[in-house]
Amino acid sequence: MLFLVWLFTAGFTEPSGFKGIPWGASIEAVRKVYPKGKKETGHRFPAYDVGKITLGNIRDASITFLFVDGGLEYVLVSFDDVITFNEAMEAALKAEYGPPTKRDADGDPRFNGGTLWWVGKNVTVSFQFYRPPPYGLAHVTIQTKKYIDAWNAAVAKERRKIGESVRKDLFK
Repeated sequence: MLFLVWLFTAGFTEPSGFKGIPWGASIEAVRKVYPKGKKETGHRFPAYDVGKITLGNIRDASITFLFVDGGLEYVLVSFDDVITFNEAMEAALKAEYGPPTKRDADGDPRFNGGTLWWVGKNVTVSFQFYRPPPYGLAHVTIQTKKYIDAWNAAVAKERRKIGESVRKDLFK
């Protein structure tokens, strides 16, 4: 039994980037691979949106890259209308990264929605599947520890700012 627990929590082989683009690469380096994308605003961090592309047999996938301190630290791959492929995506991720290191308690993402996680020392991969009728929405995120730390710091700062403004308005 102890051996099975060790296997489930032992980690996984962390990716060094995404599709040949290494972590820390600039927006310009990503643009060389995906020249039809565009810079996006409205994110906490600079983003480069590739838009709709085909990945393997899946049409209408989209990829968004996010950058911290000018370097690639986060990739979001989204898929629309995915009811028929979610088991194949889960199998592909398991073939690439091994068994998930964590599974959300809300059940099997193939049926109920949920998240599978591959958590490493420096990189986290997740597969999230939502199943609102009649279609589904799925996405894979690949994010570095640097991105997670920057995200948490940005959110904490925003919460402090909101808390201060509420306190000032509440107790004037």
